[in-house]
Amino acid sequence: MFWVFMEKFGIIVCPNCRKVKAVNLSVKKTKCFNCNKTLDLKKTVIIYKSNSRQEITNAIGLLNAELDGNLEKFKNILKNKKFY
Repeated sequence: MFWVFMEKFGIIVCPNCRKVKAVNLSVKKTKCFNCNKTLDLKKTVIIYKSNSRQEITNAIGLLNAELDGNLEKFKNILKNKKFY
């Protein structure tokens, strides 16, 4: 018997409004918090996967900082702080 390792969390971008969202990959559908569109995860591109909720949170922060033009400032914050 062997175990298939699957990530629990993912990051998607809403195809309707382009907002970044963390998702639980064990569900089939999710709703965008920005535009309220229901998204089928089988039809949505998952741009990042991880088992760590903290890693997903940090990755979303990096994506949003890059979109806002504050990537270096956010990287310095991550480097100088410890997250639990």
